[in-house]
Amino acid sequence: MTVDINLNNNLGTFEAGTPRRMPGVSGSESAANTATSTNEAAETVNAARAQGQATQRKEQEQSVRESVEKLNEFIRPYVTSLQFSIDKDAGKFVVKILDTETKEVIKQFPSEKVLALAKALAEAMSKPEGLLVEQDA
Repeated sequence: MTVDINLNNNLGTFEAGTPRRMPGVSGSESAANTATSTNEAAETVNAARAQGQATQRKEQEQSVRESVEKLNEFIRPYVTSLQFSIDKDAGKFVVKILDTETKEVIKQFPSEKVLALAKALAEAMSKPEGLLVEQDA
């Protein structure tokens, strides 16, 4: 199929689907400019997405902290032997049952061993080498 276009200056004929080049710009320059523009647009979208995810994660963490504080405030007058917290290393919700007189931990959910395992797994998964497990004797 051949199309003839005339807009005050004769652009000539061309085959449908054939890209037209701008005067003074080579085909490789045009392709390079298009590729650069596409890469820049993709990088901008990825950066915006990452920033949005980071903001959302911070908002969620703040919401969880506020909920834990409210739980502690609510339960304090009724039962002084329960404590709610978040383990900073593992990022897990923790419930402790305390002796009301000595404040010693009677029971903890999840246990210290489980929290240590969760922390070790999180660290191992973040390393590029893969998953390695250390065992103490």
